[in-house]
Order: sequence, then C-alpha cells, then structure tokens
Amino acid sequence: MVHALALLMALAQAVPRDTGLLQYEVNGLRVIQQVRAPATHVIAIELYLLGGGRQLTADNAGVEPFYLSASAYGTAKYPGEAARRALARTGGTIDFSAESDWTTYAFHGLKEDFDSAWAVYAERLLQPTLDSATVEVVRTRMLSAAARRHTSPEAHAWFLADSLAFRGHPYAVDEDGYPETIQALTRADLVNYHRRHLGPRGMIVTVVG
Repeated sequence: MVHALALLMALAQAVPRDTGLLQYEVNGLRVIQQVRAPATHVIAIELYLLGGGRQLTADNAGVEPFYLSASAYGTAKYPGEAARRALARTGGTIDFSAESDWTTYAFHGLKEDFDSAWAVYAERLLQPTLDSATVEVVRTRMLSAAARRHTSPEAHAWFLADSLAFRGHPYAVDEDGYPETIQALTRADLVNYHRRHLGPRGMIVTVVG
C-alpha cells in the first residue's frame, strides 16, 4: 500500500486537471481520481481487490471478508482496539463488500485528517495481527450471518438461483462463504491469502476528492 505522502505527491504531479479525472500509478498501484474543488472537505476512497470469485474455491469461500473483518481487531502499529480509536478520532469510516469480480475496501473521511486516517486504513489492510482470539470472534459472527442468510425466503431464493445459473462457473461460489468453509478457515489461510493476493498489481484505487 502506498504511503499517504506518496499518494498526495503523485496527485499533485498528475496532469491534466481540466477534465477532473486523473489516472496514474504510485509504486505500481493504479490510481483513478476524480478531482473535486479545493473547498471540498470530504475524501472518498475505494480500493478494489481484483479477482472476486475467480480466486475462490469450495475450500476458501469467504476468505476475503474473513480477513477484512479480522483486520478491524488490531494491527502491528495499532494493537487491539487502538485502530478503532485512532480512526474514530478522525471521524472517518472503513467498510468493505465482497462481490463476484472484486472486493471493495472503502474509506470516507475529511481531508484535514487524511494522513491519520490513511495510516489506519493501510495498516488494517496490510498489517493485521490476526491473533487466534480475533479469528474465533470473527468466525462466530460470520457463521451467525451465514445462518441468517438462509432464514429469509428471498435471500435463500437468490442463493439458489445463483447456484443454478452459474453452475460450474466461478460466480457459483458465494464470496461471503458457507458455514462449512467459514468453520474450516484457519489463521494460516488468512495469512496465505494476504501473501498471495494483496499486491499492487491485484488492486485499483479510486479517489474522489
């Protein structure tokens, strides 16, 4: 993940500005930016982790939301609740969503606190501690969410429709995982996902601000 200063320097050097849309690379990471007026105080960032269902199997479905959920519970620089407290002081928010073609990891916050918020955002993605207690907390929550998906007739109908329509296709895999895959995923699986997939060539960043 690029440092906030490097991102801002590249932003300042990128041309042209008249269209309001810039595309550039920072340390191999492709960035697409929609420029807003200097008076705008809000910055919105979405990082796309490319691959989606194409990098999932029946054995690791749910690994991306598992990893990103666990990252909220501490990082190398912000252990335990420190990451949440540091982000709360900036007023920023971090969200994610797993989709068929990519997973989005998003930030919304104020430009005045961008450096501080970016530090937490990048740490959570690249340096989560993933301790065993955290893994079990996240596993319990994901299992509960997976069970609820099948208590709603509408949600269950969508699940069955996708499974039948995309039989034999990568889209047939549920990106949020199944109870059996969530139960089987280990800390080693999360670390391996990080090592194999979280590189600049597998990401695109969009910035509005």
